[in-house]
Amino acid sequence: MQNRNLNAVDYSEVVAGNRTNPRFDKQPPGGGIGGKIIKDKLFYYGNFEYNPLGQASIPGQPVDAPTRRASPR
Repeated sequence: MQNRNLNAVDYSEVVAGNRTNPRFDKQPPGGGIGGKIIKDKLFYYGNFEYNPLGQASIPGQPVDAPTRRASPR
């Protein structure tokens, strides 16, 4: 389990003027189940894991793509 409230604030964030951590929450739930079908011969087992990750998105800078110039006619 990782949570922004459990982590220390990074020094680079303090220098930038941020006193709290950006969002980063990772709490993966899951489970498993198994058992015997025929004693000492046949078994089953199943496992499930889900890995959600919550992060803050930081808006990027707009990127201008070069375009073709119109040719004179």
